[in-house]
Amino acid sequence: MRRARGEERRLDEEEDVLEPPVPPGLGSPSAPQRARAGFLRLDVDLLAAAAGTSRAAQPVQHDRQALAAWIGALPVKRKDALLLRVVERAARRSGGSCCVSSAAEAPVRR
Repeated sequence: MRRARGEERRLDEEEDVLEPPVPPGLGSPSAPQRARAGFLRLDVDLLAAAAGTSRAAQPVQHDRQALAAWIGALPVKRKDALLLRVVERAARRSGGSCCVSSAAEAPVRR
């Protein structure tokens, strides 16, 4: 069966399209990554093939001094908002207990 001219051209053009790189650590996905793949109903064989070309995940290294400088440059309102989010997240993870159990223990703002 012969293909139409336009169809042949489209197939050739698709071969020249670069695919995005395979993310590192795909060979050992985290629980949230596995859950997302299941939710999206991704083909397990396709994921396994991609995992074969995936580099091992590297631990994230933070420059402590650069991070401290960034935090130091933040406006106080922004720091308070970020700190509140961190404490709320920690409280949810620990079942409701928090770093400060009463207002009397809270630090005094100067």
